Amino acid sequence: MRKLVSGKMKEIDLLCYGAPEFYDGYIRAMHEVEGRSDAFLASMNSFVNNLFAIFSTSFVIFTIDPAFLAIALIPLFVSFFIGKAQGKARFACRMET
Repeated sequence: MRKLVSGKMKEIDLLCYGAPEFYDGYIRAMHEVEGRSDAFLASMNSFVNNLFAIFSTSFVIFTIDPAFLAIALIPLFVSFFIGKAQGKARFACRMET
């Protein structure tokens, strides 16, 4: 991502570099690239780990009694919808900020 942003910077007119607003935006963009890419990788790692845990736990519960699996999935769906609502609220807050 840093290479992509740096490549775009080469295409910009040299006069823009003297403007404080432009340079401030560039510094913020480079800072966001680092933070966002690290956050994305952490999210993907967490997603894969959680997915594995869900499947392995579901398999064990299903082998004991399939009815338990249905009961165990209810909190999973509730958690999913609450997390989705929290994500939307965080996004709206960041956009407002």
